[in-house]
Formats: sequence, structure tokens, C-alpha cells
Amino acid sequence: MLQSALSKNKSDFYEYNCATCFNVDVPNMGAAKAILYDVRAFKKSLNIIEQNNISELRG
Repeated sequence: MLQSALSKNKSDFYEYNCATCFNVDVPNMGAAKAILYDVRAFKKSLNIIEQNNISELRG
């Protein structure tokens, strides 16, 4: 599996412009890679929301 190609930081979570970011592993599978990246990022985001009991946006 490859790390996010745009990310130079290879840790699980990191800060960038005051935002908490994470890497998403996706295999190199041609044009479907972009769609798979979006799906995995969305699933990981939902898991983080559930694990941290987040119920509303903070402003």
C-alpha cells in the first residue's frame, strides 16, 4: 500500500495549517485510485468521529 502521494509527513496524524490531518493508504490501481482514496478517507473520518464521540461542529 502507498502513503498519500501529496503528504510528506508519514505519521498517522499531523498538523497542517492549524488542522489535524491523516494519511490514507490506497493501492496504485489506475483511475479508480482517486475514488478509493475518497471512500477510505470518508470512512476513516467517520471512524474518528465515532471514536471521539463528536456530535457537532466546533467553530
